[in-house]
Amino acid sequence: MPFSVHTSTGVESAAQDGSGVAEEVRRPDYVGAHANWGAALPQLGEPARAIDHFEQVLRIEPDLAQARANLALALTRQGKPTEATEHFQHARKGQKAE
Repeated sequence: MPFSVHTSTGVESAAQDGSGVAEEVRRPDYVGAHANWGAALPQLGEPARAIDHFEQVLRIEPDLAQARANLALALTRQGKPTEATEHFQHARKGQKAE
């Protein structure tokens, strides 16, 4: 059954696999969709896949501080504090006024 992820610029639809989780985002370069998937997947029992989506956001927008912070939080929840620390620090630097 298809479902939609709401973003700030519209709605992205995706087909679900047997687990009820979409296998792909239709537009792989769409930051908003990946950010939404990253936020939603832990609630759907797929926390490791959230990391993949936050990493995709950062491949597209490497200086996006909120995505770095979200990735760091996801890594922390997956028991990877060393990796998380680097992203937390980078996010913090990105949020400082220039």
